[in-house]
This record gives sequence, C-alpha cells and structure tokens, in this order.
Amino acid sequence: MGKGRGYNIIFMDSRVLYGCIIAIAGMLVLYVIFLIVQSLLRSRFTADPSADRLPYTLPELRDMHAKGLLSKEEFEKLKQSLINDLNKPMERKDKGR
Repeated sequence: MGKGRGYNIIFMDSRVLYGCIIAIAGMLVLYVIFLIVQSLLRSRFTADPSADRLPYTLPELRDMHAKGLLSKEEFEKLKQSLINDLNKPMERKDKGR
C-alpha cells in the first residue's frame, strides 16, 4: 500500500464528513424557515385577543350561576353568547390588506 493511497482515503472521508455537515446545516436552515412560516400563518389565522369574546368558560359560568352570582336568564344569555362565539368561523387578521 503506497503513501498516496492512504491519503486519498482520509481525504475522501473528510469530504464525506463535510458533505454530511453541510447537509445537516441545510436541514436546520430549512427547519427554521418552516418554523417562521408556521408562526406567521398561525398569527394570521388566530383569534384577535382584543376581540369581543366572553372572558369566561362554560364551567366558570355554571359555577357563578350555582353560587347565585348570575340569574338563570343571565346564565342562559351568556351561555348562548359563548356558544355563538365558538361557532363563528375564525377570520383572518389581515382581511383589509
């Protein structure tokens, strides 16, 4: 086995190593791009926190009604409002753009 031949094997192994490193770095870059796009899409299609929605859940409304803080009429009205809010389709934030 000649001196040059062993050098070629080491050189070839380092090229494979560099290729693997570049492939992994490329995949990481693509993953970061994917996360950014996903975040942008989520922010456009999530409900606006300042929207006119009830700040209570149905179990909380039931609890307030059971404690006497809400009358039956108030409870039914708020419950229906909550159901209506949940049934509304989600609107895009940038609708006017």
